[in-house]
Amino acid sequence: MTMQERMRPSSASDHVVVIGLGGIGVRHLQGLAATTTVSDVIGVDPSPASLTSAQEHWDEVSSGRSPQLQLVTSLDHVSGETAGNCMVIVATRADVRAEVTRAALRQLEPTGLILEKILFQREQDFSQTDSLLKNHGVPTWVNHPRALSEPWRHVSSMIRSGEASAVTVRGRSWGLACNALHFMERTTIAPIGLGPTIDTEGLSPGSIPASRFGLRELLGTLVVHTNDQRLTMIDEGGERSHATIEVAGVHPATIEEWPDRTTISFENTSTVETYPPLLQSQLTGPLIDRVLRTGECSLPTYWDVSPLHRLFVAAVRGHLAASGEVQPGDPCPIT
Repeated sequence: MTMQERMRPSSASDHVVVIGLGGIGVRHLQGLAATTTVSDVIGVDPSPASLTSAQEHWDEVSSGRSPQLQLVTSLDHVSGETAGNCMVIVATRADVRAEVTRAALRQLEPTGLILEKILFQREQDFSQTDSLLKNHGVPTWVNHPRALSEPWRHVSSMIRSGEASAVTVRGRSWGLACNALHFMERTTIAPIGLGPTIDTEGLSPGSIPASRFGLRELLGTLVVHTNDQRLTMIDEGGERSHATIEVAGVHPATIEEWPDRTTISFENTSTVETYPPLLQSQLTGPLIDRVLRTGECSLPTYWDVSPLHRLFVAAVRGHLAASGEVQPGDPCPIT
């Protein structure tokens, strides 16, 4: 990573606002039930059904030591005392993330922001959000949870030191459009001005429907080149399988991401290390506690990864435009 963000350490009276209570937003909410530094959690979603579901998921994990939970349909219903004294997690879909981020900055004056990926679907959203964040001076991070993974920290260290020359991600129906940026963030170390470049020639023509309505997914091979290093991501389609990641270089390694565990094996030593899966409902609480106690966050900053997001969205848009699936001015339908 190239840029550090630091938020002022806070008192235990702080609030956390989660905007967007779909699948990932609810998992953030559940994680906050275990926080020890937050007094109030506010969940925001315009859908009453989403609020009902969020309350049910909260009740599954909360205890007498959990923060107070408030669920509302709009930022307009967040109490005034929250403004200037809250962290905000923006867990909406990418198509509205920029608009919601602008509203949160204006109405809540947050002390820190965590944005979900993919950041945005339109080029102008990147430019406008860049300017807003610079003007507000709010520390902002992007939720790439593999930054918290020991196996992936090891891979990133190998790439930085030049010990790894190529990484290959392979699986079936693992969500290339949705998840490629997670692997790019861990393996693309060089400054953006020196690369990377994205080769979409190996992708299957066009796209397929994603699991979420109105969104698209990709099949085939996507290659990211950065100086002398290469990241190859292959989604073969068909029945879903876990992703296998092969790291080539001085110390070859293989990472396998199963639903219930992640393993990393080292070819030179024949050793296998096993780690628990990265569950957002177990990550968010400790992450927020650390930010509020120390001002520091283990996630990459917005400024570290937004150029990667921008480059990736442009590459996918170009691929979809070639098949006539998007027109000039259309959002890039991935999240």
